[in-house]
Parts: sequence; C-alpha cells; structure tokens
Amino acid sequence: MGHITIVRHGQSESNLSGLVESRSQGKLTDTGLETARALGKFIKDETFTRIYSSDLNRCRETLEQIVSELSTPVPTVEYRAELRERDFGDKELVPVKDMWDVLIKLNIPLHLGHTVDVENGEPYEQARERAHKFLQEMFALIDGSEPQSTENILVVSHGVFIMCLLDNFLQNPDLYDVQNVTDEDIKRIVKNTSRTRFLISKNVENGKWVINFTHYFDLEHLNLN
Repeated sequence: MGHITIVRHGQSESNLSGLVESRSQGKLTDTGLETARALGKFIKDETFTRIYSSDLNRCRETLEQIVSELSTPVPTVEYRAELRERDFGDKELVPVKDMWDVLIKLNIPLHLGHTVDVENGEPYEQARERAHKFLQEMFALIDGSEPQSTENILVVSHGVFIMCLLDNFLQNPDLYDVQNVTDEDIKRIVKNTSRTRFLISKNVENGKWVINFTHYFDLEHLNLN
C-alpha cells in the first residue's frame, strides 16, 4: 500500500502571459513562488519517502519552495526527464486562447484538449504511455515495500502530463479499480499548484490496482490566511 501526491508546478511567466509552455524551461512568477510555499506549509507535517520532479526549471522552483516549508526529513529529490510536459511542437509559446478556439471549432470539450495532437509535437498516446511507465515504476516500488512500511511519494510535474497520467487510470478498467472520482472531477482543468492524491493498494482476488482518490486537483492550501 502507498500514497502518491502529484502537484502541478506554480504559475510561470508564460502561464501569466497566456502562452502555451511545454518544452521551455519556464520561470515562476512571484505568485507561483508564493502559492508553492503555501502548499508546502499546508503539507509541512507530511513525511515523504520519495520525491520526484520534472527536470524543467518551473518544476524545480516549485519543489524548492514546497520542501523549504516541510518540517519533516526530505529525501533526495530525483529530477526526471520523463516527467516533463508533453511537447506541443509548433504551438510552443503561442497564445493558449488560439488553441481553445480550435477546440471550440472542432467541438472538442476543453477538458479533452490535452488529447489533441499538434504538428511536430509529442503524440498524446506517446505522452500517456510515458506517464504509464512512470506509474508502473512507482507501483513496483510500492508492491516491493516491506509489509509494515508505507510509501508516500511526492511528484511535481506539468498540467497536460498530469492529465495524461490520470487518463491511464480512467481508460484502463481491466488494470485499475478507480474510486472516489466523479464525472465533474474529470471535467476539471488542472490549475497551478493543485494537488492530486490517491491511495494505492492491490486487490489480491482480481489482481487490479485499487486507486482511491482523496484529492483531485485540490487547491485548499490557497485558502490559508
């Protein structure tokens, strides 16, 4: 059994300017830094056994702010290229509004916009498979842990990549038994520093992984005084 918490990076300068940002490094705004620290304060008493992050700068800065507020021991951070945002090819640094307009014309719901392929970009299925390989690595760690121990893993990544990752649960009922997710949750857009957390266990009878969500794109830390 184990927990995974996945956090989207804080607001970047490109986010603030309304530009698509995928493979670019990115730099957090003051708001991005502040909200990342707020999340760190909100989870300051939580003990993480492992921490992973995209190696792009906006995720590094986010994680630095989060761990600076933790009151518990911080494990060595692993920065992973496979946790980078899905590459949006020719749409890099173009206005996000232009992409929304295309979705509207094609009658594609905004919450499915991350599934649309773009010219010279990383295909959606490739990004989803990349996310699934990372999940399988995490599940192997959890499955191999001592019975008396519980893995508690923190991951900092990017909005579209997180949605690709979660799609693996939602689209594979033969592998996963997903609990505590509503249709309303699925239609939400992942916002900066939102926290998604789920408990993972194995159903020994059917071999499925049980994914029990406790938070889905949660922003409760922003309500702190």
